[in-house]
Amino acid sequence: MIVGSEFGIGYDPGQHAAYAASWIQILEDQPLEIFHAAADGEKIHTNLQSLQQQQSVSGEQLPTVKSEMIEEYDRLVDEPAARRELEKQNPGLVAARDSAVIEEKRKRLQQELAARSSRQSNSLRI
Repeated sequence: MIVGSEFGIGYDPGQHAAYAASWIQILEDQPLEIFHAAADGEKIHTNLQSLQQQQSVSGEQLPTVKSEMIEEYDRLVDEPAARRELEKQNPGLVAARDSAVIEEKRKRLQQELAARSSRQSNSLRI
């Protein structure tokens, strides 16, 4: 869940109870298994960080891919019921689209703030 939220890949909260129940059973039978799981989780996190860094290095292609992803999502989803259905079928697409939209909004806000700051500093010079 933590890694999913950090990397914007989402998770299915409907599975938490079953997941926790399975871990309770595992830890009752094999208490040291938590150490193996933690080590595996760290390896997964490291690999995901590496993939994210590789993706950011090839950032020139990213805006096109993001806009295409947003367009594909918007083509598939035109109402809340369709979004819920798509979340069941392809939660990764929904999470990636939401992340892309947030990033696009953040970029626009940063550009607007930079332009506003530039205008203010120009007006102060006059």
